Order: sequence, then C-alpha cells, then structure tokens
Amino acid sequence: MSLMYYVDKGIRLFDQDKLNEAEDIFLDIIKSSTKDKAAILLATSHLGYLYEKLKQEELAKEFFIKTMELDPEDWNAMNHLAFLHIQDKEFEKSEEVLMKMLKIDFKPESTYHFLAIIYHNQALFAKSKECLKKSLGIDSQNDDIWVELGSANEKLNKVDDAVNCYENALKINKLNSEAEMKLKNLREHYDLN
Repeated sequence: MSLMYYVDKGIRLFDQDKLNEAEDIFLDIIKSSTKDKAAILLATSHLGYLYEKLKQEELAKEFFIKTMELDPEDWNAMNHLAFLHIQDKEFEKSEEVLMKMLKIDFKPESTYHFLAIIYHNQALFAKSKECLKKSLGIDSQNDDIWVELGSANEKLNKVDDAVNCYENALKINKLNSEAEMKLKNLREHYDLN
C-alpha cells in the first residue's frame, strides 16, 4: 500500500480523537526511509496538531518548525506556531514567525491582527494600532478588530478615536457586548453624549 494510505488513515484517526493510534502512524511514516515528501510533510504537520491538541506545546512547536523546514510557506504551521508562541508569551519568536507569514501574503489581515496582539501585550500601543489599521484596511467589517483598535486608542489617550472605533464595531455587530461596555464606560468617564 502507498504511504498516502497510511497518512489518510492517521488523519482519520486524528479526526476521531484516536490520538495515540494516529501518533504511532505519523511517527512510523516519518521514521520510514521514504522519499515521499508529501507524506512526510502531512505526517509532520499533523503531529504538530496532535501535540497541540494534547497540550504538549513544546512538542507541537518542534513539529511545526519541522513542517516549516519541509515547506517554508506552510501557512497553517506558521499560524499555529505563532499562536503557541503568543500563548507562551514568547513575543519575539512569534513576531519572527508572523513576519515570515506576511512575506507569503496569505490571510494578511489575521497576521496583522496577531502582530497587534503581540504589540499590545508588550505595551507597544502605537505599533498595535498600526497593525490593526492594516488589518481593517483588508477587512473593515471585523467588529472585534474595531474593538481592539478602540482599546489601543484608549491606551494612547485618543478618546474620540476610541469612541469612533467602538461605534463602528456596533454598526457591524450591534450585539458586540465588549464594544457596548467600553463605549458606555468611556462616555461615563469622560461625560460624553
């Protein structure tokens, strides 16, 4: 049988949450002396997803890095790796991965969004604001990004801009409770109409 049969079997087991069996199959594929790069790439990336699901972040990172070595433009591996770095507050490592993602230019709005989160967590609010504006330039209908931009503006003491951002978020999604709460708090705090 072809190696892709085993890759497919491993993926099916992964989808069924039979993670130990899937792990064994993926590891066997990687250990084989195959030259089937597609099979090795799929097995490697799925081991990253598997370990991420098992909350074994360091192993997940290791396999996402290996995936990127096999395919330097594997956006999904980069995305998961960046997220794990953010989660572990490894902002410089995450920023490095995100910059590689921007070069690929696949889903740049979410990449800018991730960068904004990193900068916000480092109290680099002007940089965060810049990334959020770039993200909105690509997708202006994302109410959550409008809320985050409002928050960055608040941190920069740009109250009028923050109010406008929260109002924009509510125009897009009138049920956005975070935008509603932040707007209410700003209006009360600064006695705005």
